[in-house]
Amino acid sequence: MIGVGLFLAFWEFCVSITVRSPHSGVPVTVRTEDVGRALRDESGRVFYVVAKSEGEGHYGSRVRGGSEADEARSAGWDAGEALPAVAEGGEGGVVHDARGVQRRSGVGVWVVVLVVVAGLAAGGWWLWRSGVLAGGEAEPVGDVPAAEVSP
Repeated sequence: MIGVGLFLAFWEFCVSITVRSPHSGVPVTVRTEDVGRALRDESGRVFYVVAKSEGEGHYGSRVRGGSEADEARSAGWDAGEALPAVAEGGEGGVVHDARGVQRRSGVGVWVVVLVVVAGLAAGGWWLWRSGVLAGGEAEPVGDVPAAEVSP
């Protein structure tokens, strides 16, 4: 179970993208599935993650289709230009996570799956032992005498 959790954490790290909010310049982590969708930064302002025009990488834009001004601003921030005052303050080192709530499958899900599998196995065993699957009649189990029919 620990190995699965570590793998899932590593996978989430690999498939996430970090871009800067076009409003404040604060880094925001998003999923790869969210490219082109409306997202919110740490202040609740809407922005979009758009692929760069060169095709390599992504940036945060104020409009869905992207704009040259937002791409140039993002390139400038990546090159070391001064960030807005909001990003230079205490929030500058904190990356806002816009990937949503992380849902973990609990023990209850595994218990339900195991009970269903055990029920299917027991039902299959019963059908096999009773002869229903072979197309014949059910064989009597144990020493059950045949019913006598009087004329």
